[in-house]
Amino acid sequence: MAFSVKSNKSGTTCYLHSQFPDSRTSERTLFPFTNEMKAEASLAGVSGAFTVRESMQNGLPLLKRATSK
Repeated sequence: MAFSVKSNKSGTTCYLHSQFPDSRTSERTLFPFTNEMKAEASLAGVSGAFTVRESMQNGLPLLKRATSK
């Protein structure tokens, strides 16, 4: 089952995916949210080191690092 988030502002459901970019340009793994679920790239959940927040400007979900205090 893919990790999904429903936006409070727009009411759309977004699914979390992982994307491995070309190693020549970047070595970071990207974690975008999309409106369509793709079985080969979808993730089942989010680790405790990250939280999901909603952008106040456009209502899209964002994956942020959890702050440790």
